[in-house]
Amino acid sequence: MIEAVSRIEGIVLNIERHRAIVGEGTIADFPVVLAKPQTYANLIGESVVPLMEHYNVPVGKIVVMVEDMNVRIAKLQLVLKGGHGDHKGLINLIAHLQGNRNFPRLRMGIGLPPEKMDPKAFVLQRFCEQERKMIDKSILQGVDIVRVIATHGVHAAIDSMNKTKAAA
Repeated sequence: MIEAVSRIEGIVLNIERHRAIVGEGTIADFPVVLAKPQTYANLIGESVVPLMEHYNVPVGKIVVMVEDMNVRIAKLQLVLKGGHGDHKGLINLIAHLQGNRNFPRLRMGIGLPPEKMDPKAFVLQRFCEQERKMIDKSILQGVDIVRVIATHGVHAAIDSMNKTKAAA
């Protein structure tokens, strides 16, 4: 999703900083920093927290995007704050934030692995063609959500998602 935001909004990911590939730019004249941690997914706190310090971004102003096996495939969930939902990357980030859970997160569902399949293998496998189409559509919706967050805030993005759900 970061790559899609980068491409659509014209924010080039070309800076290596704090174990991440970073892009600095604007969305509708609002300054944003996009970051793709290059750590293992379960160690994102080692990259995100130093980036927050470097850019002087308070914890409530970051938006963490993660894949989530506990959310059905291609479903997007935006929450203002909360727990980690057993997501190892969020567990690590919360630990690096000294227990602070007060940051928005945009979860992209990838669904549960088939019975007896190792979850680690599941998250690394490619989606089938039908799933890929669903994911691609959700990624574009995610870009729209990021645009609303940048221009109007997380609450407006949550309201927008709820209105879209109610209309469906």
